Amino acid sequence: MRTIYVDKHIPRMFLVQTLRSIWPGVVWSPISPAHVVDLDEPQLPGPGWLRLRNIQCGICATDLSLLYVDADPASAPAALPGNSRFYLGHEVVSEVVEIGAGVKRFQVGERVVMESRFAGPNCHSQEIDPPCVHCAAGQTRLCENASLGQGTAGVGGGWGDGYIAHESEVWPLPEGLPTDQASLIEPNAVALHSVLRKPPLAGDHVLVVGAGIIGLLIVQMAKIVEPDCQVTVLARYVHQADMARQLGADAVISEGDLYTQLAEIPDEPRHAAGWIRGGLRLCW
Repeated sequence: MRTIYVDKHIPRMFLVQTLRSIWPGVVWSPISPAHVVDLDEPQLPGPGWLRLRNIQCGICATDLSLLYVDADPASAPAALPGNSRFYLGHEVVSEVVEIGAGVKRFQVGERVVMESRFAGPNCHSQEIDPPCVHCAAGQTRLCENASLGQGTAGVGGGWGDGYIAHESEVWPLPEGLPTDQASLIEPNAVALHSVLRKPPLAGDHVLVVGAGIIGLLIVQMAKIVEPDCQVTVLARYVHQADMARQLGADAVISEGDLYTQLAEIPDEPRHAAGWIRGGLRLCW
């Protein structure tokens, strides 16, 4: 199994951060915490586990920030105590090629997508019963047992041939969904989660600050949740502004006095819905 992983080795991470500006290739050097390796194909660690063959994987900024050690250590996945190794690639579409005897949700040949494992293990993947209150409510990112290290962690990721995962870590795909669209399920989930925290009503004005991938997906999600809301986007680059318009933005502001232009838009945003990944902010 060929795969790419990053070990949480703090001295190596700081060394790469220090040298990267003068030696970009340090990321692939022997002193880097990143490794490209061929692993022996592991056995399934238990009856509730799957073996998956990768079909297609996206390149997410979270993966790149780990690879290039280009993130604030206070907020990056490496800061989580339950994590010691990060297999890169999580926007991945895969095929089930082997199932454990206890797997109930999947059959060999099904396509699945990964639920990002950067948050570390949880009660479901560690098979802790009863689960903590957060995992029981579906909020596995808040798992109280993430640092226990009970059982076996999944091996491999989307940036490789395949991976091993507990059945709770992947989700089935509808047969008719194209692979290209399926690869965007995880970032779309981020955008939809943000919009659903404070769903817009008809006539509401939505302001999306930032037109990166998540910001552009929020434009689409806001219009899906409420087609009669008005969406304004703050975009830094011309290509982002063009794409925002194509995806349904009613207005795009990308240069000049942003505050003056926002003030001239009728029914300006009334309150903030909160912050999301990547420094984007969604407001109504």
